[in-house]
Amino acid sequence: MPAKSKSDQNKNIERRLEQSQKLQILFAILGILVFCLAGYSNVLTQPGDFILDDYSCLIENDRLAEFSPLWNVSSDTPVGFWRRPVPSWTFTLNYRMGGHDILQYRVFNLLVHIATALLLFDLIRRVVQLNQNTAVSKYGIPFAFSITCLWAIHPIQTETVTYVIQRIEALMGLFFVASMYCYFRGSQSQTSWPWYLGSIACCWLGMGSKEVMITLPVVLLAFDWTFLWTDWKTFFKQRLWVYGGFSIAVVWLLLAVFAVAPEVQQNVIVDRPVTRWEYFSTQPQVIFQYLLVVFWPAAMCFDRNWPIAEHLTEIAIPGTLLTICFLASIVGLVRRSALGWLGFSFFAILAPTSSVMPIATVYFEHRIYLPLVCFLILLLFAVVWLSHKYFQQHTVKILLAVSIIWSAMLCAATHWRNGQYQSFEDLMADTVRKDPGSWRALQNLGTEKFRKGQTDNAIEYLERSAAIYPPHRRVIVALTTSYCAEKQFDKAIMRLNELRESFGENPGEYHHQMAMAYSGLNDWNQCHFHYSKAVTLMPERQVFWVNYLNDCLKFQKLEIASKTIEQATAKHPTNVELLLLHGSIIMFQKRPAKEAIQKFEQALQLDPYNKRAQQFLLEARRIESQQTGNR
Repeated sequence: MPAKSKSDQNKNIERRLEQSQKLQILFAILGILVFCLAGYSNVLTQPGDFILDDYSCLIENDRLAEFSPLWNVSSDTPVGFWRRPVPSWTFTLNYRMGGHDILQYRVFNLLVHIATALLLFDLIRRVVQLNQNTAVSKYGIPFAFSITCLWAIHPIQTETVTYVIQRIEALMGLFFVASMYCYFRGSQSQTSWPWYLGSIACCWLGMGSKEVMITLPVVLLAFDWTFLWTDWKTFFKQRLWVYGGFSIAVVWLLLAVFAVAPEVQQNVIVDRPVTRWEYFSTQPQVIFQYLLVVFWPAAMCFDRNWPIAEHLTEIAIPGTLLTICFLASIVGLVRRSALGWLGFSFFAILAPTSSVMPIATVYFEHRIYLPLVCFLILLLFAVVWLSHKYFQQHTVKILLAVSIIWSAMLCAATHWRNGQYQSFEDLMADTVRKDPGSWRALQNLGTEKFRKGQTDNAIEYLERSAAIYPPHRRVIVALTTSYCAEKQFDKAIMRLNELRESFGENPGEYHHQMAMAYSGLNDWNQCHFHYSKAVTLMPERQVFWVNYLNDCLKFQKLEIASKTIEQATAKHPTNVELLLLHGSIIMFQKRPAKEAIQKFEQALQLDPYNKRAQQFLLEARRIESQQTGNR
């Protein structure tokens, strides 16, 4: 009887502990959600505008409405889409649900980020509680909660969450963590194969999201060795086939990379080609800058123009420190140390973007999206170890106090940073303040000023950019158009001639800009010469034809306009502006208004809400009635 009573007491204690643990998990999840929603609340209420690559990949992408097949490895899509079909599926889904409403795109990004955070929390909690001999094992839930909160709400993650096109990074992170989570659950489950299949599926989805996913099999193998390993026989019998599924995904990704990488690199704007050694020797400084931002978020810079390391001191000191850390991680990994695995994983996940593979942009903060987890675990492990050693009874209180206070500060910083994403001009202005040598930021700020009609400010920033690095042809267009808006046509012509080589394989754009500048000077001969060159070299550019015809009407060159409009409409029969110009030319030539009415009606069929087409059609019908009455 007493024995039974003792057994019942133990069951009651276990039941209460289980209920207490479930309650702790629930509060932890709610805490993570509260911090995430608080930090990103202004993104949901004031989503702002698309920025940078969002335009080329989402706004100007004619193929956005199409679902690309998983095996698509072509490079004829924008940079953010090539060999990355999974993100493109999600963007297509967003587009079909709400067009270009940015709110739904950013909500999707945030949901992906939150899902990753919740998976990360449960994975860390389970792994920590797996080994009861470690200092942190008894603090599994608060430890996992602290790490997840700090990771999820850190403002450095805004470049992945708030910058819409970086959903590519966020999805890779989600599938990376999900694959690890399924693998771990499978190793702990009696019915393991559904979990392992889920791990393989997440691996494939991650490979279709971003190339960094190629590091997953190595990280998982090291994870297996550190936390799950028993013997070779068990590994071969239970888990080897899972790595077979991973290997096929890796081969597919490598084939995709080598199939299209050369063409994609040609489309990236760089100041000069970077060798493998230059890129590798610069990355230690870059990695230390990432870690600095972890502690000091004010140092964040959206588009830092990081200089290539040239002096020995720039290479030797940070390179030596990172080499020591890497070797220590390898030694720890060999000894099956959790800290060794964390260090190894940090370097492994960063390797594709921060080692010997030269990428056009040396520094981008979204690259530390997943590696940040490893670094935060190391930091909080030190907090727990010290607290457990010197203040054992207060370890949980110290851990939660440190993490909640730090998370609250980071939450405020994230909220502020997201506010800058609501205005592309503010984001670029912040970048220029922090890095005055960022020629791309200067170009983008000048182009944005030009778009808003602030041509004098646009000229200032675009010229500053040109002084650092010869601008891209799109920037020259903005620069010279700004000069024309300021009536400085001679200056525009001079700068076009100075920067003519920057047009490269697009000489038609040079002639188009020259024609518009000479139009401002009322020089028809030069204007006509350059327009003729522009439409001959690049007949596919519809705006060239439109501007050419408008200037023909301006200078009253109706005969040239009549010949040109026939050529233009033959090449672009569905262009509304050209149809309106065709009808206008007919009216100027005082030909029967019926011909013009036909053109205006075609334009309205293509664009039923075009007000200019409606007005022109009404005027043409009025003139037709007069012509009929006169007859």
